[in-house]
Amino acid sequence: MINRIDIRNVATYIEPVTIVPKDINFIYGGNGAGKTTLSRILSDDIAGDYTIEWSDGMPLKTLAFNRGFVNRNFAEGINGIFTLGEEDAESLDKLKNLKRDVEEIVADVAKNATRVRETSRKKAAAFRAFSEACWSQKKAFLGLLRLFKDVLVAKSRLLAHAF
Repeated sequence: MINRIDIRNVATYIEPVTIVPKDINFIYGGNGAGKTTLSRILSDDIAGDYTIEWSDGMPLKTLAFNRGFVNRNFAEGINGIFTLGEEDAESLDKLKNLKRDVEEIVADVAKNATRVRETSRKKAAAFRAFSEACWSQKKAFLGLLRLFKDVLVAKSRLLAHAF
């Protein structure tokens, strides 16, 4: 918890100011009143002459919801949807890169699927051509086989078939 804040010559705080906050504080004011400067002091996001007195001398992690916080923690590029957290903004960048990688992989898979279909068509055509060639050879050799079978039965038929 913060016991006291002393600010001297920082942004709109030209004159020395001491703030003794309560347990819960609501900070409001017009433009240029020092709200953003105070939020930057609380989140240690500004250089200047200020001190924060912490209870037990132990500073707590402080998050101030200001423009700096929004820029660091809200993912841009998603209209109307915001994700809080410094890690989340980094995660969304990683997610964007992974999505791009997935799109590239999907495109490669589509190309490979086209190649597989074309190769399958060529294989089927080659198999049909091979089958026809085998069938033609079988028919040719069947005629010769019958001829030689007849030769074995009767040698005399050879001359009859030859002339």
